[in-house]
Parts: sequence; C-alpha cells; structure tokens
Amino acid sequence: MAVNFAEVSDRALNTGEKMEAKHFDMNIFKESERVRLKYGIKFERSELINTNDGLADRLFLAGRELYENTGTFVMDSKRVIRFSSKEIETALSEIPGSMIIGEGREIRKMEHRCVEDAAEPIVQGGVIGANTLQEHF
Repeated sequence: MAVNFAEVSDRALNTGEKMEAKHFDMNIFKESERVRLKYGIKFERSELINTNDGLADRLFLAGRELYENTGTFVMDSKRVIRFSSKEIETALSEIPGSMIIGEGREIRKMEHRCVEDAAEPIVQGGVIGANTLQEHF
C-alpha cells in the first residue's frame, strides 16, 4: 500500500529535512549530473524524438534514482519530502490505468499508453486533479 496522505503531510510539515530552496536547487543540479553520467545519458541533436529503447530505460532509471535521492521541496515549510525506493515502487505499481479529466463538452478519459502505443496521446494543461473552477479565472 502506498504512503497515505497523513504521512506525506507529516513529512512535509514536521519530519522532512529542513532546507533552503537554493540548497535544494543545487542538490537537483548535482544529482542530475551524477545520474546523467552514471546512466550514460547524452542528448543527440540529430534525434529530437528518442527511439532508442535502451536510452528510454536508462532515462526512467535515472529519473527514479534522482527523485529518490532529492525528493520534493515544500516551499511553505522549507522541508524535503523523501520516499524510499520501496515506497516509490509501490506508488508506481498503484497508478490507475485511466482517469477522467475535464467536464461537460471537454470531458476526456485519459488512459495509460504503452511504449509505441498507437493510441493518440492526450495533451493536458494545468494541474491534474486540482479542483479549479472556471469562476476562479
């Protein structure tokens, strides 16, 4: 079972490591470079859209390791929420296969797409899952 909301809130407000935003940003920069070198990730100008499955796998592993080592910075409390490898793996395994976004004429079902899936992607702007009403704009 994934980490519950109360535990995430506790990490965000009380138990997460205290840190200044500048220090967190530097950690992101240093850790990004470390995992880039570790996983042999290099941008190829001639290939704007990656078609190398090995590189895609390495990018995923690097991203997961980057997140595990840096966490999420909470601006209000100046704390860092970190999740263990097991917690991240559990959360990834519990992601639903689809979700409904929008309302009225703009309602859409966003479904999980596999690698090289023929289904058209949905491009969604804004914050997914936020209760934002039109009158707030």
